[in-house]
Amino acid sequence: MSLLLLHVLFALAYLMFKGATTTPALCVVSTKSPPVLGRPKEVRFHLFVSHVWKTGQDQTHTLVRQLQRMLPGIHIWLDVVNLESIGKLEEAVADAAVVLCFLSSGYFASRNCRREIYAALGNNK
Repeated sequence: MSLLLLHVLFALAYLMFKGATTTPALCVVSTKSPPVLGRPKEVRFHLFVSHVWKTGQDQTHTLVRQLQRMLPGIHIWLDVVNLESIGKLEEAVADAAVVLCFLSSGYFASRNCRREIYAALGNNK
């Protein structure tokens, strides 16, 4: 699951930076079918996206929208959609199978980003 997600993220980043205007459907090469997105039963999200608002928000939101277009059914935790309370960041990280840290300027200076990283490491993400 993590390796598939990593491959998808790299492919998406390539398409974003090449200026692709259409979003291709992702398919597993051997079956020519969309990938089956499994996740552990104890979590609700496939992916938690950690970013600093000031320098990474636009890019991560674009990334999430593109992933959702390319992988219908993927459940991604994103602050503007899912954040109920800033005090629950650690719970949100624990509720995702994979954590993606978008390292932009100021990421490590952000207290909340550090909380998310510590929670990811503490949960073996």
